[in-house]
Parts: sequence; C-alpha cells; structure tokens
Amino acid sequence: MIIPAKDTARVLGLAENQNNINTTLLDRLAEEISQAVFTALAASTKRSSDRATGQPWWDATCNEAVRAYKRKRAHLRFLASLGIEAQEELIETNRAKAELRWTTRYAKYTYWQKRINDSLQSTKVFQMTK
Repeated sequence: MIIPAKDTARVLGLAENQNNINTTLLDRLAEEISQAVFTALAASTKRSSDRATGQPWWDATCNEAVRAYKRKRAHLRFLASLGIEAQEELIETNRAKAELRWTTRYAKYTYWQKRINDSLQSTKVFQMTK
C-alpha cells in the first residue's frame, strides 16, 4: 500500500501513538505476569527461619557425646599449650571421638528403623522420601 506524502505525517503520528499504547500495555502486562509468578513462588516454597532445624535423628545422647568429646579435646589442647605430653588424654580424646561416631550412627540407625517400622502404608513411605 502506497501512502500519499501529505498523509504520511498523520499515519506516522497514529503509528507512534499505537506504539506508545502497545509499549505501555506490554509493560503493564509484563509487570502483572512477574508479580503473579512471584506470588506463586512465595506461596509454594518453604520459608526459612533464622535457626537451623538440625537432623531429625539427632537426640540427647548425641548432644551428650558431642559435649564429652569437646570437653576431652579442650583439655588435651590445654595440656598441649602448657607443653605437657599427654598420651593418656590423647587416647581418651580418641575414645570420646569414636564414641561420638558410634552414638550418631546408632541414633541414625534407630531413627530410620523406627520410621520404616511405623510406615506400614505406601503413602507414608512416599511422604518419607520427600
């Protein structure tokens, strides 16, 4: 289609208005889509807290084993800072570390055995894997 020269300015003016309207409309639609995606994401995701949730299998015996190991390790470091050779304390610290490992393994084992034994229905097994 050929536009006469006298109508070119009028047609271009309409086209510019149409572009401005389209740009404004597209910007508004893009903003609404972004807001909808953000709202859906916020509603579907888990909110984090300031505190760590820890492990579900961690129990009081694990806390006690950690405290005992840290106490032994701190005592060993104290003796080492004084320049005292403490072979017996080193053995006790290694024993406390091994006990900590055993305690956490046993806590995991008993926790998961209990969870498996409690989940008699297939839906509970599916929920457990989440």
